[in-house]
Amino acid sequence: DWTEDGPPFAASIAREDLRSFARSVHALWPSLARAPSSSSSDALAEARAPRDTLIPTPHVSLVPGERFRETYYWDSYWVVVGLLASGMRDAAEGVARNMLHLVKTRGFVPNGARVYYLNRSQPPVLAAAVLAVVEAHRASSGGDDGDGGDGGGGGGGGGGGEALARDALPLLLAEYEYLTRPERVVRVVGASGTPRAMSRYWANTDAPRPESWREDVALATEECGFDVDSSEAKAMWREIATAAESGHDFSSRWLEDDAADDDDDDGVGSGGVGGDAPPTPASLRSIRTTRIVPADLNGFMLKTESCVSRIARLVGDDVVAETFDARATERASAMRDVCWDDAHGRWRDVVLPRRAEGFVRGVYASDYVPLWCGAASLDPKLALECVKSIRSSGLILPGGVASSLRHTGHQWDYPNAWAPLAHVVVEGLDAHGGDEGKKLAREIAVRWVESNATLFRKTGYMHEKYDARTPGERPGGGGEYVPQRGFGWSNGVALAFLEKY
Repeated sequence: DWTEDGPPFAASIAREDLRSFARSVHALWPSLARAPSSSSSDALAEARAPRDTLIPTPHVSLVPGERFRETYYWDSYWVVVGLLASGMRDAAEGVARNMLHLVKTRGFVPNGARVYYLNRSQPPVLAAAVLAVVEAHRASSGGDDGDGGDGGGGGGGGGGGEALARDALPLLLAEYEYLTRPERVVRVVGASGTPRAMSRYWANTDAPRPESWREDVALATEECGFDVDSSEAKAMWREIATAAESGHDFSSRWLEDDAADDDDDDGVGSGGVGGDAPPTPASLRSIRTTRIVPADLNGFMLKTESCVSRIARLVGDDVVAETFDARATERASAMRDVCWDDAHGRWRDVVLPRRAEGFVRGVYASDYVPLWCGAASLDPKLALECVKSIRSSGLILPGGVASSLRHTGHQWDYPNAWAPLAHVVVEGLDAHGGDEGKKLAREIAVRWVESNATLFRKTGYMHEKYDARTPGERPGGGGEYVPQRGFGWSNGVALAFLEKY
């Protein structure tokens, strides 16, 4: 349902340069589209591996760009956001239904649509993506929804909001069951002294990542001196794969404090916030992802619970709606008890065991994800504290919101700014931060769009990540691969901000 004259809101943009930018970004969608697989047989796909490791999906897919030839789980939410801004509801529904198809056939949404990703997922955003499409259909049709099909049907051909909601609900419950398996839930004693159930990431593998086999083996054997069959090597590989599941691969969040080289609780590491060249990436030998209770993951789980409740209510399943309302309330309370830091006015990652370790040191953009997810719903004063906290955090730079203040050389650290973090920070401030939050949200969104647009005019590309220090000067750096262009979630967030702000 892409059209050349989109997006629909472009004509209302006063500035000609930004109007042209919006249309240029909208024009990128066809280049990222991939036709459905000619075979929907997952068994056939596995039989052809490793020659063909792609997991087939029934609807048109949107890939991130360049090196990425398959869809990725959490990227897909911001692709959906952008497609909806472009007026492409059918395409957005197809993306959501592809993820539902993966749950139907695999029991969860893997990291990406490749068989070698079947041992890990990514931040859970499926329920939010489904609800976004459902509400877009309802807004368009006034609630007059058509007939759907099973979890693999519809999409790309309409079906309407209620049909998608009905198809999705049992599959969202199946994904939730996967996300709350025993190995993914830990009991943490909160500030109240009460043990609370909290989520963590957990990859179901203790082997090197197939897509980064050489790097993982070298880390364990050459840098750490482990035997390839040792328990130490296997434990390290699980931690690395779990960091990949977090979507933040890699970040100083997952490293011991000495390795991350942080000087104080909220300060900048000795790598500094300066200099153009990124430092050599800090070693991953101290990685401890499974020992972290991530504030953002628990926020995403809260968002999932709230969205499932909303979807259930839309289709008249009051039992599920009330169950997930209660779970969302309990999650918000647990996050207040375990992750909230009164002294710094934000949620924070917790290191296990909590009494011995406490919070992960330093400030991260991910600390503010829970605001978007509704974690301040039980105490709105927390949202106002977040507004003050992020404004004074040092994360807000001329080109957007830096991932952290630690200059480690890892791509999810300073000075890189990423579209999904920009979006959730802005939307959280706008929705829950009162007048000051709305003002700050607009400031950040404007900076982000201006930076994206300036670099687009220079390079002709949208980028995977951006350097927050110098708006429009360069894309972000670091990581295990050359910085990528395309780029699905960057396109989506730029279009969403252009439409709203």
